[in-house]
Amino acid sequence: MNNLEYIEDFFKGTPTPDETKSFDERIQNDTSFAEEVAFYLSGQHAAAEMANDERRERFKQLNYNHRSSQPAKVVSMRRAVIYAAACLFLAAVVMSWLFFKPVSTEKLANHYIDSQLTTLSVSMGAHDNMQEGLEQFNAGKLQDALKTFESIYKNDNTKDLAERYAGISALRLQQYDTAISYFEDLSTKNLYSNPGKFYVALTLMKRNQAQDKERAHMLLKEVVDQNLEGKDIAAEWLKKM
Repeated sequence: MNNLEYIEDFFKGTPTPDETKSFDERIQNDTSFAEEVAFYLSGQHAAAEMANDERRERFKQLNYNHRSSQPAKVVSMRRAVIYAAACLFLAAVVMSWLFFKPVSTEKLANHYIDSQLTTLSVSMGAHDNMQEGLEQFNAGKLQDALKTFESIYKNDNTKDLAERYAGISALRLQQYDTAISYFEDLSTKNLYSNPGKFYVALTLMKRNQAQDKERAHMLLKEVVDQNLEGKDIAAEWLKKM
């Protein structure tokens, strides 16, 4: 099935929520597909307008019993106008899909994770368990890093940094429930700078299950309102969601 057949089946059928989500993601991530959707919609719009125009002309001819060549010219001129309008409609649809549609929350999360959470700072000095965990994380040994950070936190639950890094390691491993558990616990602690609530929202955005977007939106608003760590990024995300 080519793209236009797929697009036509989508609009003429009754897509499931999963099919709608898949269709929406293709529009956001594939510019050529978005243009084909716009082309299809503009074609449907133009076809409907021409059908209405031709019906009006037939009625006019029957009503006045007039069959001169002039009406045909009028129809041709009207069709030209409709085709021009269709081109404008196409441009408007493409602009709407590509520039005004809310950005995927999963896409925002992926960008943040890839740019901010692929390496962790390693301090110079004694080589302790924390340093070992950081080196494992930065080397891409995420499962080993998670075990190391979990061991540190299990032996001393005042090690808030170990809990934070355990959550980040779990997030990178796509162990979302584990990550959320660590971040939610972290968010309850009285720290000078606490990213726990921001990281819970980030994990929900990345997981992208039912109700995750709504909950993430609520948490990001709390991060901004409560002046918590991550508020600047949270504010930007809220504008895009």
